[in-house]
Amino acid sequence: NALQFVTDARSEKVDQLQQNPQTEACWYFPKTREQFRIGGVLELITADTPGDLQLARDAAWTKLSNNARLQFVWPNPGQPRSDTPLPTDPPSASEPVSCFCLLLLYADRVDHLELRGEPQNRTIYTKRDRTWATKIVNP
Repeated sequence: NALQFVTDARSEKVDQLQQNPQTEACWYFPKTREQFRIGGVLELITADTPGDLQLARDAAWTKLSNNARLQFVWPNPGQPRSDTPLPTDPPSASEPVSCFCLLLLYADRVDHLELRGEPQNRTIYTKRDRTWATKIVNP
């Protein structure tokens, strides 16, 4: 019951998330003219995370394309680029590299904005104690 994202343990965002795991993700769908802002807490799953969450990390790694996996063996993100060519051979699809992380976003707030129609509609959903409350608000 979480949205899944992947990231590189060497990126700045990992340190930032360890300081404050509160986050918000936003998607806009142009065909339906809908925006979703999903807020909640991110859980970071690293190579050192014990237990069953390692299975989720492994599964996420195997679902990546070769090109996506290849980025995890490039030099550290955000560092100055050198003249050395980037690696071109992707790592194994069956075993994640150590810097590969899975992020799980456990939503506790969804702001749904429908821009199509007159008037436009906006609904905010908030989760408390496993129960979602609905509030219709002005767009």
